[in-house]
Amino acid sequence: MLINKSDMTLVAYPAGKTVTEYSVPQGITAIAAGAFFNAHRLTAVNLPDSLESIGDNAFDSCWSLTSIRLPENLQYIGEGAFASCVSLPSIGIDPDNPVFAAENGVLFNKQDMTLAVYPEGKADTEYSVPLGCMAIGDGAFLSNRQLMSISLPDGLQSIGSLAFAHCIALESVTLPATLVSIDYLAFYCCNSLTTVTLPDSLQTIASDAFRGCENLTLIVTRDSFAHQYAADHGIPFMFADDSAIGN
Repeated sequence: MLINKSDMTLVAYPAGKTVTEYSVPQGITAIAAGAFFNAHRLTAVNLPDSLESIGDNAFDSCWSLTSIRLPENLQYIGEGAFASCVSLPSIGIDPDNPVFAAENGVLFNKQDMTLAVYPEGKADTEYSVPLGCMAIGDGAFLSNRQLMSISLPDGLQSIGSLAFAHCIALESVTLPATLVSIDYLAFYCCNSLTTVTLPDSLQTIASDAFRGCENLTLIVTRDSFAHQYAADHGIPFMFADDSAIGN
């Protein structure tokens, strides 16, 4: 184990270790980016109360990880911290944590009302994001292979970068009339998507938000921002009020 004693950061966990459970030492305040990358034998990691930060991709590709509970003092989780944790069905958290909360194993940031992490190993094929959530975080559903249908609630305003990228089973996504922005590669390579209705509320859509969605037709309102977006980017579209298709 490599630990930086000056700032009490766990820098690297040897990917080749054969143990299946590991307890991060008490006193560690941060887990560095990629620290547990590819530690695919680990099934459980115990985190200390002293932990405040988990870096980007910290547990990326921990394929066998089935259990993790986040401590009370955790304040920051980096992008892709649990990416490719394909066996992780839920994320637990201390109920007294002031920043994060878990609902049915899905992790939310309470301060900005963002869905932060939907565990990749969660077996559900349908999911409705709860009312009150205002944003889907960067990479929140990245590479989920089970979900076929997702409904986003009224009040939700933004979808982050790579939020639903590589959700290869996703066939249906319901976007609310409050949605304002869709960030880059948000639906990258969602090849099972055939139609998505874009609401009139949209003001910003990244140029590559739907890159790799080879079977997609956007449903838009005539003369709306979404209509202009689809036309400008060569994405097949259909008007909501008739069956005319453009490209």
